[in-house]
Amino acid sequence: MRPYSRGFLRFHAVFAMLLGLGMAGLATVGHVHGAGPLAVLGDNPLAYMGLLQAYLIFAVAGLSMWAASGRTPSLWPWHLCGLLAHLPAFVLTLHFWSWMTAQGVPTGAVFLHGAFILAEGLFVSSYTLGPRKAA
Repeated sequence: MRPYSRGFLRFHAVFAMLLGLGMAGLATVGHVHGAGPLAVLGDNPLAYMGLLQAYLIFAVAGLSMWAASGRTPSLWPWHLCGLLAHLPAFVLTLHFWSWMTAQGVPTGAVFLHGAFILAEGLFVSSYTLGPRKAA
């Protein structure tokens, strides 16, 4: 698992940056024009502000993971960062599933968040539960 650790972390970092910035753009379109998959944000500036912040923080988490992937010998804290970046969205999507589907808000991302949580969890466990180096 560890030989793929750095490559997966870089892939996840790029994905998080692109997804965060892309979703921030979609949230803005939804808020300003009342259009797109997040059109529900047109009537709710507070929800828009919260989502915009969350998406931009997600992009910053991706940038942090990218920077760490080239400089840090032990990557397990950054895999944990990747796992934790997806956890709130995963849990909250499950919690508000009924409302989201009734409003037409896309919920398919829950599977993507779940897959990244699982993958990053496997990388974290390979570091924390794997063989230890002699001191």
